Amino acid sequence: MSAFADTPADTRVGAATLAAPEETRTAGQRLHGFLAVSWILLWLTEIFEHIDRAVPIPLFYPIIGLYLMYFVTTRPVHIGKLAMRPLFLMWALTAIIPIMMYMLGDKSGAAWVSLRVRLVCFSVIGGTAMVLMDPGSVSIVRRAARIALAIAIPINLVELVVPNLLSISPGRSAGFYENPNISAAVIIVCVILAVDFTKHTKLGFFTIGMAAVAILTTFSRAGILFIAVLGVAYVMLPRGRESLSALQRIAILCAGVFAIALVITLILNLIDLSAGARARLLSVIYADFTDESSAERLAAARWAFDQFLEYFWTGRGLGAPEFYDMRTHNSFVHIGVEYGVGGLILYLVILFAGLLKIAQHGWNRAINLTLLAGFLFYNSAFDHYVHVQLPFAIAFSVIMIDALIPKQNAGTSTDTRDHPGALSA
Repeated sequence: MSAFADTPADTRVGAATLAAPEETRTAGQRLHGFLAVSWILLWLTEIFEHIDRAVPIPLFYPIIGLYLMYFVTTRPVHIGKLAMRPLFLMWALTAIIPIMMYMLGDKSGAAWVSLRVRLVCFSVIGGTAMVLMDPGSVSIVRRAARIALAIAIPINLVELVVPNLLSISPGRSAGFYENPNISAAVIIVCVILAVDFTKHTKLGFFTIGMAAVAILTTFSRAGILFIAVLGVAYVMLPRGRESLSALQRIAILCAGVFAIALVITLILNLIDLSAGARARLLSVIYADFTDESSAERLAAARWAFDQFLEYFWTGRGLGAPEFYDMRTHNSFVHIGVEYGVGGLILYLVILFAGLLKIAQHGWNRAINLTLLAGFLFYNSAFDHYVHVQLPFAIAFSVIMIDALIPKQNAGTSTDTRDHPGALSA
C-alpha cells in the first residue's frame, strides 16, 4: 500500500457512506453549514476588525448577536448539553468573575474594556461550541481552517516583498492579523486544526511546509520554533500501514531541514530586510536570545510578576494590566496580576484539561487536541492576550467540546461526513 494517500485519509470512508451527501442535504442544512464555517472564519482570520473599520456603521456586536440568535434558535437542545460540560462551566466563570469584579469594584475605563473583551471572548467560545456540537464538527473545523490558511499564507508572502501592506511592524509580515506574532500563532493554530496528525498525506506535508514559509516571513521566533516542532511531530507521530517507513521519515526530515535552510538563505540575501527582522532571524539560527527585544520582554515580565506576588490573592483588579501599561508578553503573569492566584489556577486547569485529552480519548483520537492545548500553553508564555484573543477563542472552544474527535451519529459511521449537515472537507 502506498505510503502516501492521494486523498486525505480523514475523508476516505466505506462505500456505504459515499452516497452523495450534497444531494440529500436540505436548504436549511446547507445554510447551517455555511454559517458555521463563516462564523469560525470571521474570528479565525480577524477579518471582522477590518469589516468594522471599513463600514461606516458599527457591525461587530450586531454580527455576534445575529449569529448567536440563529444558533440558539436552531440548536436549542445544545444549550443544555453545553451547560453540563465542566470546561464550559469553567469558561463561564471567566465571564461571571469579571462581571462581579466590575460591579463591586473600580469602574474605570480600563476595567470596562477588560470586562467587554472578556464577555465578547466568552460569546465567541459559546457560539463556536453551539456550532460544533453537531456530528459534522471535524469537517467544519478543517474546512474553516484550510480556508483561513489559504487566506493568511499568500498575504504573508506578498507582504515579504510589499512591506507593511497590513502589518504594523516594519519589515515583518502579518496579514489581516496586523501583529506578526499573532499572525504566526494563528497560522499554527490553523495548521493543527486543518491537518490530521495521525496520518501522513501529501496535503498534510504541503500545508505544514507552506505554513512554515509564511511563519518565517513574520520573523516570530516563538512561531518559527513551534512550527519546526510541528513539522517533526507530523513526520514522526503517525503509525500504521499507510504511514511512512523509518527511512522515509529520516529522508523527509533531512529534506525539510535543507528546504528551510534554503528559504532562509534566499530571504537573507534577496529580500531587503529591516535591521530588526534580520536580527530576529539570525537570533533563531544561532539560538541567541540576548537581544534588546528579549531583554525588554524579560524586564517587563519580571516587574509584572512582582506585582502579582504583591497582590497574590486578589490581583490588582480588573483592567489593571492595561491601566498600568504592563506589557508582560506572558498570559500567566497577565492573568495573575489582574485576577490573582485564583484566576491563574482557573486558566491552568483549562489548559491542562486540554493536555489530558489524549489520556481521556486515546492517542489516535485526541493527538490534535493535545497538540492544540500544548501550543496554547506554549504561546501563553510569549503573548499576554492568549486568553482573550478571538482566534484563540476558536481553539479553546474546539478543545472544550472535542470538536476534532468524530462523533457517532445513530445509524451511520463515526466519520463526520455521514451527517447530512456536515460540510465536505
